[in-house]
Amino acid sequence: MYEEQEREDHLSLDFHTGLTPDTHFKSVVNIIAFLSFLQIVFYVGAPYIYEFVENSVYRLFGQDALMYHAVMDVWDMFEYTGSFLIPLGVVLLIFRDRVFRPYIPFAPSTPPHAVSVIFFTVAVLYLFGWISDGILTLLEEIGVPLYYYEPPLPDTPLRMFLYFISSVILPAFVEEMIFRGYILHLLLPYGKTFAIMVSAVLFGLMHLYLPQLLYATVAGILIGYFVVRGGSVWIGIFIHALNNLFAYLMDMAYVLLPDTVYEMFCTALQVVILLCGVIGALVLCTHASGDRRGLPLESGSVYDRLLDTPTALRRTMTVPMIVYLVCAVYYVIINSIAVG
Repeated sequence: MYEEQEREDHLSLDFHTGLTPDTHFKSVVNIIAFLSFLQIVFYVGAPYIYEFVENSVYRLFGQDALMYHAVMDVWDMFEYTGSFLIPLGVVLLIFRDRVFRPYIPFAPSTPPHAVSVIFFTVAVLYLFGWISDGILTLLEEIGVPLYYYEPPLPDTPLRMFLYFISSVILPAFVEEMIFRGYILHLLLPYGKTFAIMVSAVLFGLMHLYLPQLLYATVAGILIGYFVVRGGSVWIGIFIHALNNLFAYLMDMAYVLLPDTVYEMFCTALQVVILLCGVIGALVLCTHASGDRRGLPLESGSVYDRLLDTPTALRRTMTVPMIVYLVCAVYYVIINSIAVG
């Protein structure tokens, strides 16, 4: 957990900007909206940049399919990382005198029984994945034509390694640093529940894809809770990475194993996930009675004198945030609804 003095120093609004708490709150919301909007700008511009890079790489390695695909895989990782870090860098450069100091809690502290927390959370997310799939199936049954994007899976050892980096390692570090690090901790002074919920919704919308939106939002809530409780983004990175690792293993099993063996492998992996989750839940329940620290979700000097969560959510609807939400919902719809 945070040391009390460190937390109060971080949450204090008494710094050199001279902004009132209400004005500062709107500034923080607008900055987050601007950061999120820049991510959409990168999303819109990425296909044009990708086409240029692809043509250039093809001219260089057109006769060598392995090198061509490997270079494009590396470019995908570079482009993905830049779509988060470049907007963050722009925001920090433009608004450096109007926001908190960049604060991403990489301290080694973790919640009590961190391993149990990780396995419990991943198992809950896996179960919720079934619920999410059921909701999507229901939407299709009532006439909503959903589009499912299935990227091609790697088929060589080099591309499998690069796929591991791009699907397991990079998202865990980059997305947790942005959403449970920077965004969540900008919002913490206005209530922990508020900060967790808003950062989770933004995390869901960031995917711009309905089949992932609900799942990612719930994942953001669970991971955000344990990041706030533990005071370190590392717990979120480990949960995120392990969750992605299980998906990666299923993808690789699909590529490498015969159908019957693949089904057996997936069943065994599902049993392992759920069993580890049950063990994690039992450990957490066993120690819950002796751990009374909990997480006072609605605490903090700024929260106490300024906002409650419903009021904060209403005040979040500034013009820049509304513009971002409209753009995000638009791209969620066009990316998710099958046409023709």
